[in-house]
Amino acid sequence: MVTKNLQSQNRRSFLSTSVKGSLGLATLSLPSLSFASNKQITWRVVLQHRNGAQHKKWLWLEEELPKRTNNRLKIELTTIPELGLQGTEILRVLKTGMVDVAEVLTGYVASDFPAMEATDLPGLISSYPQARTVYDTWVQAVVNNNEAMMGGKTIATFSYGTMPVFTKFPLNSLEDFQGQKIRVFSPAQARYITALGGEPISMPIADVYSALQRGIMDGLITGLEWVSGMKMWEIAGHVSDINIAPLGCYIVVSQRSWERLPEDLKTIVLGLSEELTDLGWQLGQEDMDSGLRLAAEHNMTINIPGKDTWQPRLKQICEEDILPWWAKRAGKKGVESFNEALSPILTISA
Repeated sequence: MVTKNLQSQNRRSFLSTSVKGSLGLATLSLPSLSFASNKQITWRVVLQHRNGAQHKKWLWLEEELPKRTNNRLKIELTTIPELGLQGTEILRVLKTGMVDVAEVLTGYVASDFPAMEATDLPGLISSYPQARTVYDTWVQAVVNNNEAMMGGKTIATFSYGTMPVFTKFPLNSLEDFQGQKIRVFSPAQARYITALGGEPISMPIADVYSALQRGIMDGLITGLEWVSGMKMWEIAGHVSDINIAPLGCYIVVSQRSWERLPEDLKTIVLGLSEELTDLGWQLGQEDMDSGLRLAAEHNMTINIPGKDTWQPRLKQICEEDILPWWAKRAGKKGVESFNEALSPILTISA
């Protein structure tokens, strides 16, 4: 009970301080830290969740960082739900400096930084390897040049894999979406579902199971790791590919924490970047493979890849609705970056 009370107090304390920082109130009274070359630094890392294979990359980093820095840098892990957050505010939290490192899920923060969502627009990406190429390119072209918007230094990316739609109803044609309430987690997904005749709902993943049970929603867009994590066969026994892009994520070190890190440790962290990114994308594929296996074992209806008859309509929505809409949100600079960096890969212009 004491431990539970302390955790509750920590969450309240964190939220209170973070809100003050994000509102630009009085300067936070933070301890002045002087990092000598041999002083141990512990970074607090905020994960989206601990479900699925993606948690393994952090277990790997927990071992590698102390090993490669002679125990001068280590990490401790927490999650967005454990801090009482929802994920949509994570860029603002990073800017306060109240966490050191965070997983930044593109769709969750697209309202704060619309240009980010270029990599996750429904209908654009044709394969998982192409998604990796798109993310690598966008990091260099846009993300690394916008550290102030990102709240810090991006050191890696990873992916939760292809995002299918799980439904309580059989999806025999796209017309079956008419009037159905579907949980989404990005502005582009909301527009996509609306174009298909559905009603998009925004809801934290932790609340989805009970919402499906109670009939508050009829389906959701999420990753295949949740087949296991949510026992999806109990609540939404049909899974279909409707060309939602593989969901990518950025690993961002807050500006405050990065600036306080000694130069030699910065070099070591950046030296881990490619390995961490490779591992993160490999684990995304692992989640997809294991999720599909489990869905088949539990006799879920699987439409992956999506039906050929769906493709013309999905392509039309992307080209005539989603992409022009995103271009208005991203602005002239975002469109120019898209056309210069991503158009050669995707063979389409914004």
